Amino acid sequence: MSRKKYTTEKIITMLREAELLSNQGKFIKEISRKLGITEQTLPVEKRVYIIIIRRHNKFLSL
Repeated sequence: MSRKKYTTEKIITMLREAELLSNQGKFIKEISRKLGITEQTLPVEKRVYIIIIRRHNKFLSL
Protein backbone atom coordinates (compact mmCIF):
# COMPACT_ATOMS: atom_id res chain seq x y z
CA MET A 1 0.00 0.00 0.00
CA SER A 2 1.40 3.39 -0.92
CA ARG A 3 1.92 6.09 1.66
CA LYS A 4 0.12 9.41 1.35
CA LYS A 5 1.93 12.69 1.79
CA TYR A 6 -0.13 15.47 3.30
CA THR A 7 0.61 19.14 2.81
CA THR A 8 1.15 21.39 5.80
CA GLU A 9 -2.21 23.06 5.21
CA LYS A 10 -3.99 19.70 5.08
CA ILE A 11 -2.34 18.57 8.33
CA ILE A 12 -3.36 21.78 10.11
CA THR A 13 -6.93 21.50 8.81
CA MET A 14 -7.21 17.88 9.89
CA LEU A 15 -5.80 18.61 13.36
CA ARG A 16 -8.23 21.48 13.87
CA GLU A 17 -11.13 19.29 12.83
CA ALA A 18 -9.87 16.48 15.08
CA GLU A 19 -9.69 18.89 18.00
CA LEU A 20 -13.27 20.03 17.41
CA LEU A 21 -14.50 16.44 17.23
CA SER A 22 -12.54 15.56 20.35
CA ASN A 23 -14.16 18.44 22.23
CA GLN A 24 -17.54 17.04 21.19
CA GLY A 25 -16.65 13.78 22.97
CA LYS A 26 -15.73 11.69 19.93
CA PHE A 27 -13.18 8.90 20.30
CA ILE A 28 -9.95 8.63 18.30
CA LYS A 29 -11.39 5.75 16.27
CA GLU A 30 -14.41 7.85 15.21
CA ILE A 31 -12.26 10.91 14.48
CA SER A 32 -9.79 8.98 12.31
CA ARG A 33 -12.63 7.29 10.42
CA LYS A 34 -14.25 10.68 9.71
CA LEU A 35 -10.94 12.18 8.52
CA GLY A 36 -10.10 9.14 6.41
CA ILE A 37 -6.83 8.32 8.17
CA THR A 38 -5.62 5.52 10.42
CA GLU A 39 -5.63 5.86 14.19
CA GLN A 40 -1.81 5.87 14.18
CA THR A 41 -1.61 8.79 11.75
CA LEU A 42 -3.24 11.32 14.07
CA PRO A 43 -0.44 11.45 16.70
CA VAL A 44 2.19 11.52 13.92
CA GLU A 45 0.55 14.55 12.33
CA LYS A 46 0.34 16.26 15.69
CA ARG A 47 4.12 15.85 16.14
CA VAL A 48 4.75 17.21 12.63
CA TYR A 49 2.53 20.20 13.40
CA ILE A 50 4.45 20.91 16.62
CA ILE A 51 7.76 20.80 14.72
CA ILE A 52 6.38 23.22 12.11
CA ILE A 53 5.24 25.66 14.80
CA ARG A 54 8.60 25.51 16.59
CA ARG A 55 10.50 26.22 13.36
CA HIS A 56 8.15 29.09 12.57
CA ASN A 57 8.61 30.62 16.05
CA LYS A 58 12.38 30.21 15.83
CA PHE A 59 12.39 31.96 12.46
CA LEU A 60 10.32 34.85 13.82
CA SER A 61 12.62 35.32 16.80
CA LEU A 62 15.65 35.95 14.55
